[in-house]
Amino acid sequence: MKWALVENDIVKNVIVYDEQSSYTAPEGQSLIQVNDWIDIGENINLPEPTIQDNIEKLYNLEQRKEIVMNSLVLKRDSEINKNITVGTNEFFADESSVKLIHEALTMEGLGIKTVFPSPWLLPNGTPITVTYDDMKALASAIATRKDAAFTNYMTLAAQIASSDSPESIDITTGWPE
Repeated sequence: MKWALVENDIVKNVIVYDEQSSYTAPEGQSLIQVNDWIDIGENINLPEPTIQDNIEKLYNLEQRKEIVMNSLVLKRDSEINKNITVGTNEFFADESSVKLIHEALTMEGLGIKTVFPSPWLLPNGTPITVTYDDMKALASAIATRKDAAFTNYMTLAAQIASSDSPESIDITTGWPE
């Protein structure tokens, strides 16, 4: 086998070895297999490395899995906290809104204080009046979406954990609307 030592697309040396593993290219040079004779100084125009090539050179498999998992966690959290539509209205579904909904339903359910009908501000700035049934429907819709998001998260996490190429997994698919 013939190997070319290449630096910036220029052949620096040509080596004949049976195995690539018997020689390591110096820093800043690449060792590529060539089929035909190639001259020193010849420009061979190597293809640009892909992002995938660079990622695999910079990070080992476990590090790449960790990077993709961190991105997946961020995606999961953003999906869970997206606004949600119930009926004709879009509601906030972030953590603080969910806490307010939970508190209102708990107080009403325990008969501690009647809070319904109650004013509620929609994400578009429109104030509306909500009933206890509206809040129950909203809480149910949020719980259903959260369950679906966690199911998708677990599916994607399992794919990442078992993959030899975790960065090729599309973590933007399968999320609830």
